[in-house]
Amino acid sequence: MSNGGFTTIPNWIIDYLLSSVPEKAVKVMLGYLRFAGKDGLTWPSIAQVSSIAKISPRSVQRWVRILVEDLHLMSKVGICRKNGDMAPEGTAHGRGWFVKYRLATQDYIEYWKAKPSND
Repeated sequence: MSNGGFTTIPNWIIDYLLSSVPEKAVKVMLGYLRFAGKDGLTWPSIAQVSSIAKISPRSVQRWVRILVEDLHLMSKVGICRKNGDMAPEGTAHGRGWFVKYRLATQDYIEYWKAKPSND
């Protein structure tokens, strides 16, 4: 892993992560943020995020599920190649394929915070 470069993270993301998100979820989210483009799309391998977050690959998978389903900080876009090219719908995938996620925007987080729990 390179120590060069930098990642720009909006202050509202930092504030939100530090105020209400479990520590391991923060580590995983930061791992994905490190690879995200300005559009919020990111598709590092589980191994890359595991190395950055200093937790097991299985824990990364578990926390990604929580970030997507419970905390709504990430949403699954689809399956892609390392270069970001999307797989056709229904294509089987394995080695060499990555899950592409979109990291939450501030509007998206506000929507989920305001949404009634019975929906």
